Amino acid sequence: MQQRYLRPLLFVVMLAGLGSCKKDPIKSIDYNALTEERILGISELNAISNEDITALENLVNERITDNSVKARLTEMLNSVKLLQAILPKMELLRTDPDINFPEKYEEIHGLVTEMSDEIPRKKVLLDELEANREGYDNSEVRFTGDFEYYLREYFKIEPIPGKNYVAYLRSDIDRVDSLIVNAVAYADLMKFNALKIIRLQSPNGSGISGENFNLNKFSQLEVLNIILNDGVKLTIDSCHNLQELDVTGKDALQRLDLAGVSESLKILKLNDVLNLKTLISPERTSLEEVWLTSGGYTPKPDSIILGGNGSTVFIGAIASKEMKALKLSGMENIQISGGAVVDETADPLVQQTIRINEFDISNNPGLKGLIISQLNLPGGLDLAPFPELKGLFFSQLAINAQDPLHMEYPASELSGFTGLEKLESITFSGIVWPENTTLDLRKARNLLWVELTSEGPELKKIILHKDVQQNQSEYGDPFYLYPEDVEVEYVD
Repeated sequence: MQQRYLRPLLFVVMLAGLGSCKKDPIKSIDYNALTEERILGISELNAISNEDITALENLVNERITDNSVKARLTEMLNSVKLLQAILPKMELLRTDPDINFPEKYEEIHGLVTEMSDEIPRKKVLLDELEANREGYDNSEVRFTGDFEYYLREYFKIEPIPGKNYVAYLRSDIDRVDSLIVNAVAYADLMKFNALKIIRLQSPNGSGISGENFNLNKFSQLEVLNIILNDGVKLTIDSCHNLQELDVTGKDALQRLDLAGVSESLKILKLNDVLNLKTLISPERTSLEEVWLTSGGYTPKPDSIILGGNGSTVFIGAIASKEMKALKLSGMENIQISGGAVVDETADPLVQQTIRINEFDISNNPGLKGLIISQLNLPGGLDLAPFPELKGLFFSQLAINAQDPLHMEYPASELSGFTGLEKLESITFSGIVWPENTTLDLRKARNLLWVELTSEGPELKKIILHKDVQQNQSEYGDPFYLYPEDVEVEYVD
């Protein structure tokens, strides 16, 4: 690289020195040969600068006196100027997967053919172009679905002209790295090779039919958003680069172990995955959100074991009657909504709590929000390990209850929450207080909402910090307390 930039300077120094030796009787420098040599030397460089061109122009214009020689060298110089434009285009042709190959090939080929045959690099370039063309796959790809608008709008890909049917060049289809369409037949999807994003936005909730939706060929897949019809199973064992996985389908997944899917997964959304039995993930520094939701089929997993990065959000709807394990760590927000149907043939439907044999959320030191409803926990819950907790909501909770319809819990099984200084909202629905209980929440000076719906004896008294009376939500709502008739003592 240094030689290339020094070369024009050397020309100038050499010529300036020669110009000062007018009285030297020795006429040994052949400028015709020197200039041709310099032109050919510059033509072999990997990149040609404007300084290179200027130095050659100076030689041709100032040192060549024979008109016929000047004409020939000027033609060679013009070829070097063409070459300056050709070289970066050749690099794009070799390295840019999104380039319109036929169009760029024709452009470069036209420029190369304009070059003088006296530049040996011309033949080398023509050979390179031919090799690139032979490596270019011009076989046809035909789809059963209509992708004409999408391919033209987003990838500037046109059908092969002159056909009485719609077909595309294989090389064009191989530069399509995203497919965002309403629906696609599995056979059509498999005709793409380089997809990193697949979003099938099925209209009216209609999904993909078939038996097995195997996407393992897309090893570079980063985003998958798909709706699968009943009976369709999803296979993504080799998709190790997934960052977003959003799947809807009753039979889509039975077991999902994120350790075998992707270490870079950020967002996991599973909707209506009724037959999902196991959801497991080791601690994931990339994991931001996990959603287990229902649009008609509520999942019935046996085990959920997830590790987040300390700021991960878990939102889960569960309808199993019993679970082996529910263990969450590294979470910032946890929302678990249970509720299994006792008898699906009954009218009206009656729901029961979900028995959890192993329940562990203790390793969430940064937990800010905890919502639990319709779960039957194996034992009491200590909230002291969550000093950052701001929102606490328990509803229709049971603790080691034998009757699945039992949805109340003794206050003695909840500990540690009275020491939470950052608490802003607390809701206990179905809690059972001992007789003559005084609840002391004076440490929670930021409280905005306290709702305590008791089964059995009511609270005798609640102690609050005096500052809560002036607290307002971001929407201007004043401090709320229920029951309204409970005795309140405000303290410093």
